[in-house]
Amino acid sequence: MVVIESIFDFIMVLCTILNVTMEFSTAKMKEMIKGQGDKRVSEESAERLGEILETFAGDVAEEAIAVAKEDDRKTVRKEDVKKALR
Repeated sequence: MVVIESIFDFIMVLCTILNVTMEFSTAKMKEMIKGQGDKRVSEESAERLGEILETFAGDVAEEAIAVAKEDDRKTVRKEDVKKALR
């Protein structure tokens, strides 16, 4: 039996069930925020930053795929990502 004590535990269990991995770990997000200043970082803020980055990365990936398709290619290249960010 799995004991769920926080929303983070729930998300991790759900990701395991759905066979999905979180690309941006909470620990990495905390490290990123701490690197910008000498402040403590809450679990919730680190999780939220990860969610935002995942959404942003997904949007950029979709646009990069569209750029590659416009050029009749199946492979997404670095320049496609650069165009997607414009």
